[in-house]
Amino acid sequence: MPRNRGAQRNRPNAPAQTPSEYWKLNMYLPFVDHLINELYSRLLAAEPRYVAQKLIPQNIAQLTLADSDEIFDVYVDDANVTLQEFRLEIRRWSAKWTGDMIDNPRNLQETLNNINKDLYPGILNILNGFACMPVSTATAERSFSTMR
Repeated sequence: MPRNRGAQRNRPNAPAQTPSEYWKLNMYLPFVDHLINELYSRLLAAEPRYVAQKLIPQNIAQLTLADSDEIFDVYVDDANVTLQEFRLEIRRWSAKWTGDMIDNPRNLQETLNNINKDLYPGILNILNGFACMPVSTATAERSFSTMR
């Protein structure tokens, strides 16, 4: 006697016309979405030091006053400027890069190549510190080596 059960409830079951479409809808896209969310929550949102990426001109529209204060708090030892000076730098920096975003630097290296050292010393020091920051601490590698 065959089983008389309803639709599957414990795994994705989106309807699809072909096996490759089924795989894409039910396995691939949810996995990629989960991966992107995990990267964001574990790397970008979890560490306040990564807020400095909002100083990159391509991301300058996302920068708020609270973000700039958080950047200053995290990098206060590297900035070598006061909070008021840093806020003025941020205002000049935002005014410079707001507008035509076609020619804005898109990454950290391009930003460091285009920064004026005399006008933005605090931002330059913060971006240099951000560029030297390691991507990971290799915690997973250490845990695997102890499992031997």
